[in-house]
Amino acid sequence: SVNFTRKSISGFTELTIRPLSDTITFVSLNTQQTRIYNVTVDDVQDVKFTHDDPFHQICGDPSKRKLDYFLTKYQGAILKNDYDYKNQGELKIDVPKEIQ
Repeated sequence: SVNFTRKSISGFTELTIRPLSDTITFVSLNTQQTRIYNVTVDDVQDVKFTHDDPFHQICGDPSKRKLDYFLTKYQGAILKNDYDYKNQGELKIDVPKEIQ
């Protein structure tokens, strides 16, 4: 749904994942600049997940809303989400043991 007053869009996404291995314990996805409220895997509700999006931290303080500060923080956020840097996405979903 689109909420013009709050300047937000909400909805859901359904993904079909075909693992390359028989043992999969988690799934990592890139989900920049989103808010994740809950995750369901194979009809298992409220699956454990972590969502760490460094873009949410950019310019949170109104006194630091300057272009050079933004650019430094933005470039740092990009590096934190780079597969070659250290992690594999902002969203990590733990696959429930009953469906592993």
